[in-house]
Amino acid sequence: MTEPVTITERVTVKIPGLERPYTFLHISDTHITHAYEHDSDAEKEAAEKQANVWNQADIFPVDAFSNVLEYADETKPDAILMAGDVVDYYTESNVKYLGEMLAAHKTECLYVPGNHEYGSYGLALPSMFDMRAKLSPLMTGSPEFWVRDFGPFLVVGVDDGTYRITPEQLARFKAATELGKPILLMLHLPIRSDVLSPYVAKSWWGSDVTIGGTFHGTDEPTEEFLALVKSEESHVAAIFAGHLHYAHSGEFAPGRMQYVSAPAFTRFVREVSVIPSLNKWIS
Repeated sequence: MTEPVTITERVTVKIPGLERPYTFLHISDTHITHAYEHDSDAEKEAAEKQANVWNQADIFPVDAFSNVLEYADETKPDAILMAGDVVDYYTESNVKYLGEMLAAHKTECLYVPGNHEYGSYGLALPSMFDMRAKLSPLMTGSPEFWVRDFGPFLVVGVDDGTYRITPEQLARFKAATELGKPILLMLHLPIRSDVLSPYVAKSWWGSDVTIGGTFHGTDEPTEEFLALVKSEESHVAAIFAGHLHYAHSGEFAPGRMQYVSAPAFTRFVREVSVIPSLNKWIS
């Protein structure tokens, strides 16, 4: 590996009933782009332009992501938590190339889409159904909602890249909480919270761009989802998100943390240790 990964931040989540510790790498906002030789001139131009836009740490996004995958092959975490905007915009070539990158490495990648997975930069977009069908093979079940059962706890991925939680997602999340296991929740947009939302509104975003925040607005299923996530009945022990393009850690409910990843194209990688707790789950 030409440029070894340096872990930017280390955090710990405690969960009861573990027979061993678990390790995850948390990244988001990789914004990789790629065009093949057979692609149109417009697609090639977009891929080159956007690769340069996100080259903000003397490394192209695709190389930064490759380094994370290589580091994971060497260190063998239980999975990589990829919290959206992994591709910079939707083209079949971007999604195909991402699939080739993931297939070339051994580490399981748990992937939720972000808003950029459904963006175009002016290129033609297929229907949402067709986009999700192309993304599905890269995810644990489907882009909209998936559950990965690690035994004593679940990792649950919810697609909030369209800024809303649908009634179907809400119903599936309720079913997951009824299993009674602690949950590590993966989103792209972080959720509205007393700690994060005022910070976001005062940042360079200039408005609360979280799920349920003032910028995108909200609706009844989204509000019910937020209430359930914050309730003790949901057993959400920690949230892992991205989108904001800076790192942030703060409680979304008493004793439970929401972790936002800075962009992977800036070489940010968070290591998450899930360790046994003698008492209740806590992050």
